[in-house]
Amino acid sequence: MATFNPRRFAQPDSLKAVAPHRLLTFLDHFREYLSDRINLPARAEEGIPYGDLAALLMNPDENAPERMIDALYFIHEMATPDGMDLLSKAARSVGLELETDMEASPADVALQIWLMAPDLLERKHAESQIMRPRSFLYFYGEGGYKANFSVPPTATIRELEIDLDDWFADNRRGIGSKVFLFDDGIQVSMLIRHGMPVKREGAVKDGQSSSVFYRPEQHDVLVCNRARDEIGIHTETKGERELYLRQIGHYFFGDPEHFPNVEKYRLDPLRDYGEESLVCNDVPGLERVTLLAISNAIGGDYQHVETNKATDLFAAMELANKPVIPMDASPLRAVFEVKIANSKMSRKITVCPPNVAIYTRGEESPLVEEWLLKRGFIIPPKGDSHADAEPVLANS
Repeated sequence: MATFNPRRFAQPDSLKAVAPHRLLTFLDHFREYLSDRINLPARAEEGIPYGDLAALLMNPDENAPERMIDALYFIHEMATPDGMDLLSKAARSVGLELETDMEASPADVALQIWLMAPDLLERKHAESQIMRPRSFLYFYGEGGYKANFSVPPTATIRELEIDLDDWFADNRRGIGSKVFLFDDGIQVSMLIRHGMPVKREGAVKDGQSSSVFYRPEQHDVLVCNRARDEIGIHTETKGERELYLRQIGHYFFGDPEHFPNVEKYRLDPLRDYGEESLVCNDVPGLERVTLLAISNAIGGDYQHVETNKATDLFAAMELANKPVIPMDASPLRAVFEVKIANSKMSRKITVCPPNVAIYTRGEESPLVEEWLLKRGFIIPPKGDSHADAEPVLANS
């Protein structure tokens, strides 16, 4: 059976979320292929055969237009309220005039964008993927706070994709990777879309036992911070992480060894300063920080790890007359709750030394990073004004 990726197929029921006349306009782009397989009407009023269309999409053949399958996937992925807002704003920014239909669903908006500017739909889908990962590994560059960089031109990014493809092909992930860049002036976010090793699964085709094989798709996210010469990486494997460190070092900084494996995070302030390490009144925008959990490596013959949790762990351990971090233990992981000022919003932050932080990348994330740096949970890079100083406690 031909290779295909089932993730590229939209949920057939979601097709009903699109106004029939818009859906037919979309299907007309692929009428030559569809008319040989289903009874596609000339007008929406004649009725779209949703059942036959769904069956066709769920049992594709090797002649299924890749452009149609990709379009259905992106439309389905962006057919959410958040996706609709993102697409509507993007359309206004480039002068696209969407139909002013107050009954238009998110799927209608996504389909309209595809009909007018399919590349914009794909790019906005990539941008939406940037915000999803929460767990990143962070690495400082050799330049410290003195480093800066410019985004390479499009031709250089294409060279980067070719070099990535060489590694992906050698490691049985196929070719066809694509890099999307989003530059907000302070940091450059990158989404790298590529294949994963092939999967084989049992299937039933035409009533007979069969099998399918396909190459799953992976979205890796990288964030380069200009101010701190730092890169954050969200990916699945060590090999991919090392690949990105080398290639971004080479293409952005002219040195494949620009990002050495230097530690970024520590939890020592919890031991050294106790509850005072949670002070945040010198970070405008933050109201309160609370320690919720900590895991400590006790060690011994059985590699004992102890985890304590509470709605306020410092208060709970004080009642129990126990230290948050025992004298001979090594803290492995801590979970904090950060309350945003003048808002009901709070965020959980998980810090796992030496290089992992897990939290939502939203508008409040710079406040979180500022607090982590001021309290000493972030080890300052070279050239930072905090590098040679103890964490400054706001109430001391």
